Amino acid sequence: MSETTNKDLDKSLDIVKISEAQQLDGVKITADIVKTKDFQTNYTSLVNLIDYLNSIKKSVDSGVKELVKNNYTETGDSSITTDDYNFTYVPESTRQTIDSKKFKQEHPELYVKYTTTNRVSDSIRITKVKKDEEDSKKSIDAVFSEVKSGE
Repeated sequence: MSETTNKDLDKSLDIVKISEAQQLDGVKITADIVKTKDFQTNYTSLVNLIDYLNSIKKSVDSGVKELVKNNYTETGDSSITTDDYNFTYVPESTRQTIDSKKFKQEHPELYVKYTTTNRVSDSIRITKVKKDEEDSKKSIDAVFSEVKSGE
């Protein structure tokens, strides 16, 4: 099977997953409904779709983390800002903590003796730019429409 055919097949399967998952939207969940084959099929599609999307998100987040970290290394700028998101690199650092078990056993004046320094790994902070809720719903509906129409 060619790569194009595989992509078309994957896209068709994604449309089926989304379509089946959408069948659950607005359904009143009862014990009888949960026991139906349709519900189980649609719910399985929903769970699989979420897992699939999470795996894509993990891959994209990894790429964004690398991009933002490289941008910081090259330019010193810790953020990349778009209309919708702020991607901020948080460099590795250290922090001091108190060993509370020892602290509780000893006297408060011995605080310094039980202070430890730990390495804090670098990270990327991604924050969603706040938008009107109606705009967000329109964006989600547009994505579903595009996937269904095959655009």
